[in-house]
Amino acid sequence: MQRLRSVRPIRISALEAIALVCAFLILALIGWSRCYDPLVGDQALFLIGAEKLAAGGVLYRDFWDIKQPGVFAFFLAGGRLFGFDQIGEHAADLLWQLAFAAALVAGLRGCFGRERIVLAFAPLAVIGSYYAGSSSWHLLQVEELVGLPLFGCAALLLAAIRRSSARLALASGLCAAAVLAFKLLFAIIVLALVAATLATTRASLSRRSLRQLASPWLAGILLPVAAFTAYAVAHAATGTTLQTTFVIPVEVLLTAEMHAPAARLADSAMRFLLYFRGLIFLGLIGLVTADRTSARALAWRAIAAAWILADGVVIAIQLSSWWQYHFLLLVPPVGILASFGWRFSSGWAARASRRRSPRWRSRASSRTSPCRCPRVRSARCSASRASDRSGPPRRSSAIESQRTASTPTHSPMRRRRDVSARTRRSTCSAIR
Repeated sequence: MQRLRSVRPIRISALEAIALVCAFLILALIGWSRCYDPLVGDQALFLIGAEKLAAGGVLYRDFWDIKQPGVFAFFLAGGRLFGFDQIGEHAADLLWQLAFAAALVAGLRGCFGRERIVLAFAPLAVIGSYYAGSSSWHLLQVEELVGLPLFGCAALLLAAIRRSSARLALASGLCAAAVLAFKLLFAIIVLALVAATLATTRASLSRRSLRQLASPWLAGILLPVAAFTAYAVAHAATGTTLQTTFVIPVEVLLTAEMHAPAARLADSAMRFLLYFRGLIFLGLIGLVTADRTSARALAWRAIAAAWILADGVVIAIQLSSWWQYHFLLLVPPVGILASFGWRFSSGWAARASRRRSPRWRSRASSRTSPCRCPRVRSARCSASRASDRSGPPRRSSAIESQRTASTPTHSPMRRRRDVSARTRRSTCSAIR
């Protein structure tokens, strides 16, 4: 079994810093170009709800929608920062995605060994794929916004276990609460990420440390829930909030008349495979070729695999929807695996290009092919024949000195050395 490398603080070189800056600039330019996309359908409804809340309204009492409060809080914050229009909300989305890119860089460092420049590909694989494969209808959906808190939940919990930090566990719990605020059904993904994280760190996790980290993690989840519950109670919206959160989703799930046709699921799946086929191909390569000598790489490979399986379960459960933007849940884990696949593919391409280079060919031919010069070739042949007559080479200097001291000058061994010396001199003179 190969020994896992220990995780140490990593210093970023100048070339890696330039690559990261270029990646963030590319993402910023792509995101800014999408700021003028119109808000249609759900996004327009979210904006109306945010404007109502900004005017003093109460969610689920003055404005009602079946969505969870997280998306309305996001549109409210974006509107107050940049304005309640499509430019302001897309600008808030751009800052959110850039924060996600920074979290990817911080969480995945140490997964690529010496090829740390590949770390700049991770934000492009995830955030760039979001913008490249999404239309105006897909942007600002819950499935797009939830990627940052999901990744933060797994990354912070992984760091909390390795450092035995209660603060990081609390931050991971807060990220999990943010995920539940976007959609309560995403609890399945949170449980899958926590289970995969605990499974990858079970060797360094004791029962005592698990109990110490479980309390702050649960506190991080319960604090936002308690705050929203107090908000609903204070504004006399408790009954409507409970019915919207728990009763109506179950009724929709159990009502056969509200189920979406299977053709919609097939169409959404085919669109995801078509638009993200390159990312999926690199993700499959990364799933097989992740660095097995890196503890971080192995951990994130397992977490990404569990993330994908949980996303599939969540998509399949939403029988009344099966919309195209639901498959955006798969982009972050597939993008993480695609970063591993890109590292393997780029390394393989570099090795193949070096083998095709003229310098490498000249070195290989000089080692394997015979020399074309007749004088050098004849000198080499005579040297090989002389070495054959002179016997095997000397094994060690100590043994040879003993043999020389006990052997007279006219011995066969001395004659063999004389022959070898004359052969070397003749070879050198012939080559000259």
